[in-house]
Amino acid sequence: MAGERKPSKEYRARIFVKLTDDLLPQPALSRAEVEAHLAEALKVGDPDSPVLSVAVDDPRTTRPKRY
Repeated sequence: MAGERKPSKEYRARIFVKLTDDLLPQPALSRAEVEAHLAEALKVGDPDSPVLSVAVDDPRTTRPKRY
């Protein structure tokens, strides 16, 4: 079993969230404002938070990936 790796505690997870009026405090925010709001709500940077960072993409400006 030469090709197997040992399990690691460090993984990356990508979570997709549809941002609704219930989740956002204002109807129209910039990408940076949404990132800041989510980072605060998820306690990014807090030693007890498992969330390391937040990134937001605007689907209107992001082109789909080509395979």
